[in-house]
Amino acid sequence: MATPEACLRNARSWFSGSPIDFELACTVTDDEACQIVRHLPVWNEFLYFLNYELRESSGTSGHLSLVDIDYPRLSRPRETDYDTWLQVNFLMNKLLATHRCIGTLDLKCSFSSRILHPYEYFFCDALRTNPSIKTLKMNFLDDHEHENVCAAISTCVKLERLELDHSLRPPEGLFPALSSLLRTTTALTVLKMPQLQITKQQADSLLTALRENTTLKELLISESPSSKVSLVNRPGFAQYLKNTATLKTLSVGVAVVTGCGHENRWLWILDGISESRTITEVSLRNVVPCEASSAKIAKIFAQNSVLRSVHIIFRSEPSDLRFTSVHNWDGLEAFTQNETLEELTLSSHIWPVKQWALFFAAVARKQNLRKATVAVTRENRRLLPQLRSFLGESGAQAKTALDTGCYFLGSEPDLPHYGAFSRVCAFRGQYTTRELFQTLEHATSLDHITHLFLQIKVVDFDKSLSSAISKYVKVTSTLQELRLSTNWSPLPNNHPNRSWNIIVSSFFENKSIKQLSVSATYMDDEDVERLADAVKLSKVIRGADYLNEEPKKSRLFFRHLSADIADNYRILRVNFFTPTERDSLAFRDWYAVWEVARRNSDLIRRAAAFVSSARSDRCCASALERVASHPALREEVAKLCSVDEAEAARMIRAALLSFQSIEAFMRLAGVVRQRVECHPREDGRLQLHDLNEYCWAALRRYLTLSDVRESPARP
Repeated sequence: MATPEACLRNARSWFSGSPIDFELACTVTDDEACQIVRHLPVWNEFLYFLNYELRESSGTSGHLSLVDIDYPRLSRPRETDYDTWLQVNFLMNKLLATHRCIGTLDLKCSFSSRILHPYEYFFCDALRTNPSIKTLKMNFLDDHEHENVCAAISTCVKLERLELDHSLRPPEGLFPALSSLLRTTTALTVLKMPQLQITKQQADSLLTALRENTTLKELLISESPSSKVSLVNRPGFAQYLKNTATLKTLSVGVAVVTGCGHENRWLWILDGISESRTITEVSLRNVVPCEASSAKIAKIFAQNSVLRSVHIIFRSEPSDLRFTSVHNWDGLEAFTQNETLEELTLSSHIWPVKQWALFFAAVARKQNLRKATVAVTRENRRLLPQLRSFLGESGAQAKTALDTGCYFLGSEPDLPHYGAFSRVCAFRGQYTTRELFQTLEHATSLDHITHLFLQIKVVDFDKSLSSAISKYVKVTSTLQELRLSTNWSPLPNNHPNRSWNIIVSSFFENKSIKQLSVSATYMDDEDVERLADAVKLSKVIRGADYLNEEPKKSRLFFRHLSADIADNYRILRVNFFTPTERDSLAFRDWYAVWEVARRNSDLIRRAAAFVSSARSDRCCASALERVASHPALREEVAKLCSVDEAEAARMIRAALLSFQSIEAFMRLAGVVRQRVECHPREDGRLQLHDLNEYCWAALRRYLTLSDVRESPARP
């Protein structure tokens, strides 16, 4: 086998043909990002062969993430070239082994995975030797054992966050490796297992390791219906919750299973939570309502003064609804006396509807409670008028939300103007065309609909319906996401052509839609190109999905979208779905769009890191300068910093002022270390340091950090 160095010597990126500097040294420090950040477009153009990309992380940990990407199923250049496969695997392993800037790995593990087979050993060796990897997300997609991966996990004692997922049976060695890690780790604070399948022996060992662990602060367990036993349905788990000295956040989900003894899973958990003295946030899903569980939840409200956030979603089987419709839960009285809870979520069917009037009144009185949410099940939506009436009478509207999910047109009672719903869904076969027209007509006068999902039979998709959709899209100022789909089926010979022209035109006039998804049939080439222009030129669209059963239409869409896409500083996500076709040019066009979306996302992360004082290097400051001139990116910075747009604008202005002066700018640019001093000129003319603040401010209007050439980093 060729040595890695020999194999990588002639490595080139696919589309640009740029050489890969595989000897690029890692230069990351606490204050500066690694120099590889400047080369991400070339590296990602090479790494896409393995369906991976490097992207910048939020915050300070690691600065970079290596993430698995679901690229479209198109052919890739030299895909069957064995030397190419070797090159990318060697480069990946060298990157992990030598670059301290890699802080997060998000991987899919399967026998067909290009990164983990047949070079699994090299990858795992790199994983073991890189102490800078703090976050590992591993999704096992097959039923192979992956001994090397499991063994590597057990040695990653510096990991801070670990997420283990598996679609099928987990590898035999996974839970022994996890148990070993829990016993030896000095850093692991977050553990997530979203589809837990476990045997009794594995559960016993894992519980013992959990009790011995002294680092975990957050634990998420969602048990799969396929699991042979329950990890949480046992006294040992309750004992762990009672005795843990570190756990702060607990999330537990149990699969919906009807049968004797299922509720016992919750009795142990609720016992443990009631006596915990460290857990401050609890989220429980599919809790079985019964007298025993109701009493234990009431006990939690009455006795636990540590909890600040409780989210409980109850199971809603017919037997559960019969029980809760006639039983007044004593948890309401316990809640009214609780003076420490700050957030609470409860299901709407936990007690008879009249009890909600008392609950809302209690919420209004409570000074400590900041937010209450009522999750309204589909079975209880007929009660929405009463719930809204009780809420209005209580005066608790400011801190209470009715989470109604999505209103399904044609399959539910006609709730007046859908006043409690922000999401409206219309699925083929569930509604009449008349109902859809009425919905669109009502929607033009409503200001609370933010998401609209329309599936339309292609035979119903005529110009009158297109006009109704177009009218709504033009006038709405609140709709943030639109999903529009027509089914793929042959049209009768006498059926007129369907034109998307009217709807596509409305996208140019809309000022609110941020996420657009179009699944199109019978769309002509001109409309495909205009749709691409609408996405590219929109001032608000951040993400787009495009599906067309005709591969040539998808090629046309991305060929048109990719033209001058580098000028777009709004797009953050673009995906498309099309039947497999060997077309590397289509992939090139798609990749150009994908790279711009990655660039924009990285700019947001860097700018947010600078304004929040997480990082203060030139790379982040330069991103902030770019973000400041693009409203869409500024809005995303506000979301990432968890502040409103006005506060984000203030933070951005303050951050820009921090390097407005000549000394601060030159220090950040790396031109000087302390202050600007110039050698005197023989002719006595003014030098740079002679400029007063007004002259420098005038110059700064035309000068950014990106205009100053960076000096090459030293190894």
